[in-house]
Amino acid sequence: MPGDILKIELSEEAKAVLRNVQTLEPNALAGMARAMDRENQFTVSHIQQEYLSFGRGGPSSPIGLRVQSNRYRQSLRASQATIDGQVINSAIGSNATNKGVSYPAIHEFGAEIPPHKITASAGKMLRFQIGSRVIFRKSVNHPGMTLPARRPIGRGIQDRLTNYQTALSAAVLKALGGTTA
Repeated sequence: MPGDILKIELSEEAKAVLRNVQTLEPNALAGMARAMDRENQFTVSHIQQEYLSFGRGGPSSPIGLRVQSNRYRQSLRASQATIDGQVINSAIGSNATNKGVSYPAIHEFGAEIPPHKITASAGKMLRFQIGSRVIFRKSVNHPGMTLPARRPIGRGIQDRLTNYQTALSAAVLKALGGTTA
């Protein structure tokens, strides 16, 4: 769902240390933001490898995408963690729309593609193959379809939530004098 917010649960030790603190000092928040940035980079790599690298000629996957042009995989980015009061915000997504590619959101959230006509541009022909027959047409009628939400980004983040928990808990304990085990 667009704008999904995941909350990272800290370790019990980190929660115990935080119970005695009214507000976090700027250096503690900055340490947590740095930990978030590091984990985000690991998560981007994880998503690229586990969910956006299925073989080009293979079957479709319910959890990710086959590599076609590599644009989606290369467009994956993590925003730098920002501190807003006592809250640290961050996001992972695609900047592919800057390059005229709109499909990352469709594959993350799913979509209904209505029936429509596909017409060759500049008077050229469309070429497609059915079995061993090669067919040329100026236009074709697409019947419409439902694309499922594959959620490669959401799945990748979910896979690594315990890594975020460990890193952020360690940053809290380091900043506030708890033990880091």
